[in-house]
Amino acid sequence: MIISTEVAQFPGGKTAFILVTCAQDNMGEAYMENLPKVADAVGTLQASPPYGRYHEWRETDCDIEMGCGISGPLEGDHSEVKQGDIPSFEGIKSVFKGHYDGLKEGYGNTFAWMGENGWEMNGAPMEVYITDPGEVPNPDDWLTEIWIPAQKN
Repeated sequence: MIISTEVAQFPGGKTAFILVTCAQDNMGEAYMENLPKVADAVGTLQASPPYGRYHEWRETDCDIEMGCGISGPLEGDHSEVKQGDIPSFEGIKSVFKGHYDGLKEGYGNTFAWMGENGWEMNGAPMEVYITDPGEVPNPDDWLTEIWIPAQKN
């Protein structure tokens, strides 16, 4: 369930990530396989919670950048894990509470809010996973930020 929606500024920053193409019905497995690889490569350089950024969304599959913010360059050989930047952007931020299975509805509610308030998407939407399921086992208590780069119509 969406507990808040607002216009906000995403801070951007340096990231470490893996870019994955996966079937939409296998996204959970892709995250469980790839975010630990990013965490292993990043170690103590992790500067923000994990995120997923959706570059392309097709009928049955999608391209997802799975990563986290970092405080400095990675050391060693991490061939799968790339480094980059997410630029700062103005957009719509919704805070979703609940299991990740409900995020589709959360996006629907966020896009409806955008339409009602005269905003349109102009970049790759993303999720920031505020709550670590390993530390908070009850999915009813998980918090996820939905970020949609947007401009006023």
